[in-house]
Amino acid sequence: MSQKMLSEVLHVQQPAIAKMEKRTDMYISTLRSHIEAMAEFDTSRQKRKSP
Repeated sequence: MSQKMLSEVLHVQQPAIAKMEKRTDMYISTLRSHIEAMAEFDTSRQKRKSP
């Protein structure tokens, strides 16, 4: 998943994703929200592929 795609799912700008990737520490809740957003994106992509 690209930074741009993740930023759209999380409703933030792409530079915020780049900054997050460079951090050496992060709140677990922040990481959880990013993982959940990626899972939701993947699920919606799979639904669109299904006949």
